[in-house]
Amino acid sequence: MGILDKIVEVYHDLYTKTQLRTIETIMGNKNFFREECVFFDNGRVASGIKQMQNDYMAIGKEIAYLKEDGAEKTGNKEKIKELLTRQYEILQVMCFQGSQNFNNIGNCIKWMGNFKNDFLECLYGLQAYADGNHEEAFDRLKGYSEQHKGFGDHYLLNLVFGELLLERNNYKLAEFYLKNAVLLCPESVDAHIKLMEVYQVVGNIAGVDTEEKIVELLRCNVC
Repeated sequence: MGILDKIVEVYHDLYTKTQLRTIETIMGNKNFFREECVFFDNGRVASGIKQMQNDYMAIGKEIAYLKEDGAEKTGNKEKIKELLTRQYEILQVMCFQGSQNFNNIGNCIKWMGNFKNDFLECLYGLQAYADGNHEEAFDRLKGYSEQHKGFGDHYLLNLVFGELLLERNNYKLAEFYLKNAVLLCPESVDAHIKLMEVYQVVGNIAGVDTEEKIVELLRCNVC
């Protein structure tokens, strides 16, 4: 099971009344996603986020209609559960995508903190890294990466873990994760610079030359 499949998995006890109330409390605000997030600046991701926002809003309206019609009516109760589950799935994907920007980590932790989810370890790891606690960040991300065989297509996790491995002179693994980051976000100057540092240490002259040219081009495009 891939990382994205893993984080959207609905736990077997999701349907208890207590947890349904928790979901409704967390997701009850119609502006839940609209104003609090500054998402990873990528057209494809931004487009997907916008679609999920629209889906979330539409589901919320449908739930409100069913409740007004009578939450205990035959068929309505199961339909509401189904819609709440869909909102929960959207939350998982929103947190996965939103956490690719450090500005969103706090909100993602707040949203995910009410649920059992392995991905919380990644969020806490990113927060620790942002706070300058690289040891805690490394321990959390290392444990997750070993359990799930990496971080899938999460750009920021690949970048941060690659940097942490570079700090610990684990150049082979650092190269692997930083290459992932570069592939996921080719326009990331930070990812190319860190990969270039790995190549410098291991003596990959051709790699250094390539990354230097890419960084120069990317910086020129920003100017």
